[in-house]
Amino acid sequence: MGSGPYGMCLYHSLSQLRRQFPRVKFLPTLNTYPNQIFGDAMLLSFGKKMNKIGFNEVPSSPFTVALISADEFKNHYSLLGISMREYVCFDLSDSGFRSSVTVNSESFVFSVKVVDPSLVCTAESSACIYLRKNLVLIVTVKDDAKLIYNAVYAALDDTEPNGISVEKFTGQFFHRLIENDGRKNEETEIAINELEETVIEKGRYKNVNEQILAYNKKLVSLRNYYEQLVGIAERLYENENGIFDGEKAYYFKTVADRSNRLCSEINLFRENLVRLREAYQARLDLKMNSTMKLLTVITVIFLPLTLITGWYGMNFVNMPELSSPYGYPAVIAVSVAIVISCIIIFRKKKLL
Repeated sequence: MGSGPYGMCLYHSLSQLRRQFPRVKFLPTLNTYPNQIFGDAMLLSFGKKMNKIGFNEVPSSPFTVALISADEFKNHYSLLGISMREYVCFDLSDSGFRSSVTVNSESFVFSVKVVDPSLVCTAESSACIYLRKNLVLIVTVKDDAKLIYNAVYAALDDTEPNGISVEKFTGQFFHRLIENDGRKNEETEIAINELEETVIEKGRYKNVNEQILAYNKKLVSLRNYYEQLVGIAERLYENENGIFDGEKAYYFKTVADRSNRLCSEINLFRENLVRLREAYQARLDLKMNSTMKLLTVITVIFLPLTLITGWYGMNFVNMPELSSPYGYPAVIAVSVAIVISCIIIFRKKKLL
């Protein structure tokens, strides 16, 4: 947090309000408005002092950070100084990761889908973000897990009030989205290694295929998520319409670089998962081959006995062994000798 009494005031205000109202939108000052007029929206103006403002005050604000819902945006977008041409660029559906950055003459509009990187967590959030020189507008489409909500508050904690800018706040927001992903990706790597140890060293196969499929599904989502962030950050860094300060655009470059490294980690994990699946399949094939070999050996051992049984089961009148008192013991002895001979031969051939 920034130094000076104003920065410390913001820091303590944010910390205190998060403790008192953990699920309530930001209310930084006593300048409040009735909920029936402005709802649950957060519209924070930065100038000589910091205030919560109304929708109609945004165009005249020196700089505004806004976090609002999709319904609030639909009802008040014109008060925010957003034209109809810009409005139609907003994707307010819970779409996939393959969204594009729309470049207008004075703004950028893009959608972002956020994924929690924990293997055991399936939480996802999505939002549509609008950037212009004096406004960062985040329209939440889906944020049940508070991934976007928490990143906004964390970015406010990181930003000095007198040094805030669209480039810096947006960069801090993206950094907060992925700041713990490296540690969680390490936990993912450990989980994959433990599963590999279970399959290869311990020879346990229970629910392994289901785990591999679940891990792969999560890794595909994370790869798409990081590739999406790389694409957004690179497009913003290009600054096609020139609304960003060239010296501050490096915030987007750092986001792109870090997201790219995380994406590389995920691709490496997917390669490890592919090798694990191949090892798992090889183990299953080896187990199946062992079973088939055992069945083959048993079949070969009992095949001569089946022949003898079928031969003497014909019961012809002129079969001398049938009337001999030594016929039955002789057949037993021959059968035992055949079984023993087959076992000795198979052991020498290392088939048993």
